[in-house]
Amino acid sequence: MGLFDFLKKKDSEPKNTMPNVETEKGNTVQFEAKWRASDLTSDNVLVEKVVDKIVAEDPFQKFYQGMSDADFGIGSKRVFEYTDITTMNVTIDGTKLIVEGIVLGTIPEKQLAEIKPYQDKYLLTAYVYVTGGRYKEYDSEVQTVVEGSMAYNLDIFLQYTS
Repeated sequence: MGLFDFLKKKDSEPKNTMPNVETEKGNTVQFEAKWRASDLTSDNVLVEKVVDKIVAEDPFQKFYQGMSDADFGIGSKRVFEYTDITTMNVTIDGTKLIVEGIVLGTIPEKQLAEIKPYQDKYLLTAYVYVTGGRYKEYDSEVQTVVEGSMAYNLDIFLQYTS
């Protein structure tokens, strides 16, 4: 399974895949993992600071998946403002995970032990997606689009390839 297949899943449980899977470019995936910002920090202010930086740096900003209020109707799902906002500006420095130049937190020992064998030998590709925040959804009781908000989080995808 390649990184793009992995990203399509976007479920909420951290997952690791089997090593040595060939990617579309012929590279071999040695290790993949998915974390959430909430796995690294409980500081919502810090997560929001990272989100603001990601949004400011994203050249392809498309809010609410490009939908207007008229696009919502019966049966439509909740759509978050920053659903399509992402960054690849992710580094690991020792035990610290850094996103857009901001230290998001310390990688837990278990996850650090999992990635350690791959860090110096393989190429890291990482993506971070914004989750949560402001949203719109159709409320069938009042028959209109309503807005709401929830705490931000980040989905963090790592892949080491050879």
